Parts: sequence; C-alpha cells; structure tokens
Amino acid sequence: MKFLILCTLMFVVGCAARPTLEQLEDEANTTGNWTAVDRREDVIKKRHETTAPGCPVGLSKKCYEHHSGIQCYCIQRTHR
Repeated sequence: MKFLILCTLMFVVGCAARPTLEQLEDEANTTGNWTAVDRREDVIKKRHETTAPGCPVGLSKKCYEHHSGIQCYCIQRTHR
C-alpha cells in the first residue's frame, strides 16, 4: 500500500513540475531561445503519431502541424 501511495505521489509531482507549452512559449518570447518549445512540439507530434488510428497495410502515418493543430495522415511508404 505504501508503494502505491509513493508511486502516485511521484507521478503527481513529476507532472506538476513540467511547464506548459504556453509557459515555454512565453519564456521563449522573452529569451529568444525556442529550443524547449521545438522539443515539446516534437514530443506532441510523436505522441499523436503513436495514438492516432492506424493506417492500412502499405501506408505510414505522418503527423504535421497546421494552424488548427496537429493533423495525422496515412501516406504511401517510400521504398529505399
């Protein structure tokens, strides 16, 4: 029981410590360093690629940032 409480507490503290994307953007506007914003947007894009519905066989899922948010599409795989 103590282990479960400890895990829950660690999870809550870990999530609370992460700044929001809006906070990162505000800081980037002040400092001019957009690295953290770019990293967070990449994480969000990758999360969308893994959680969006799958594609049929022979197609790959790719996600792109649009003005309305991140959109995922099934595209033809390229052969190398």
